[in-house]
Amino acid sequence: MGRKFVVLSILVVLVLGLLIGFNVIPLFGLSESKETIKLGAILPLVGNLAYQGNDIQKGIDFAIEEINLNGGINGHKLEVVYDDYANPALSYQNFASKGVKIFLTSYGDTTLKIAPIAESEKNIVFSIGGGSPKVSDAGDFIFRHNVLPQDETKTLTNKIYSDDYTEIGAVVINTESGNTYFDNFKKEFESLGGKVVIAEKIGKEETNFTTVVAKIKNSNVKALFYISGVEQLDLINQLKSQGVNLQIYSGYFFENSKVFEILGKNAEGIIYTHFFNTETDNAKAFAKKFYAKYGVMPNPFSALAYDNVYMLKDAIEKCDNVNDSVCIKNNLYKVQIDGVTGKTYFDKNGDTIKQIYLKVVRIGEFVLLK
Repeated sequence: MGRKFVVLSILVVLVLGLLIGFNVIPLFGLSESKETIKLGAILPLVGNLAYQGNDIQKGIDFAIEEINLNGGINGHKLEVVYDDYANPALSYQNFASKGVKIFLTSYGDTTLKIAPIAESEKNIVFSIGGGSPKVSDAGDFIFRHNVLPQDETKTLTNKIYSDDYTEIGAVVINTESGNTYFDNFKKEFESLGGKVVIAEKIGKEETNFTTVVAKIKNSNVKALFYISGVEQLDLINQLKSQGVNLQIYSGYFFENSKVFEILGKNAEGIIYTHFFNTETDNAKAFAKKFYAKYGVMPNPFSALAYDNVYMLKDAIEKCDNVNDSVCIKNNLYKVQIDGVTGKTYFDKNGDTIKQIYLKVVRIGEFVLLK
């Protein structure tokens, strides 16, 4: 009997090994019979903003891969489906019809287009990087993972004033987000005794900045508050070509993969606010893993998206039903993580509270301002 038992045991082990090798028995506790947790991501995936959507996608995919390799969430596999943000309402409807209860978006306007129906259907919307102030009041199921414009502008205003600039020019993109940044900045700067000498608003599709550059040059300001997108970065090149050398201050979105491609050495010395301290142990460990997988260093939006998925994991795993959006929503308001973008938690409006740093371009790199 002893020999037969040993032989039988060996055969069982061999069979189990073969089954695992052929993925018949899932590794790390994931069960194919368990309900999948689905996420729907509506991002800029085509066009001139696709670089940002791709950065977010990398962060999402990386986090999901890690979570699934470590058993998923309570044994449930996490999956994500993607669509371009050209028609957010249609994307939302398509995903919702397939059982998606959690949606990831990028910009504030995309979030706001689907927020009313998501709120009514008790589905969660997570804005990764949205700047619109209206997101704060969009509903209990609407969350934002980003720094808030009023917090950024306060930090930036104090820095500008401490640098002895009491008069400044401003160039902002003429969108709700851009106007929000400007309004907050102007209020803060003037409360310190400063004066905005010239303020120019530029369109999202605008590329000819001849008139704006001439106005800034004639104003004789020595510093510039600049809030705009990648498409408008050439304005800085045009200022430099006219011999206008200003100290430029900007927001977190200045740090992106296109800056050096467009500005080159003209980016040197630009100071901006940011939430991503790349010198923390968490950030360094993340960057090392991210580089090993993708061959590039992580963009701040990749880091935001990565933390975003882990915040969802933290909230979901406390629910008996992993697709109970009400339970997940309630738990999100209690989430506190020490992520790659720092210690993060939500306020009563579903906005994340994050530490703000000052960063600067030095010798072709984005570094903390010491």
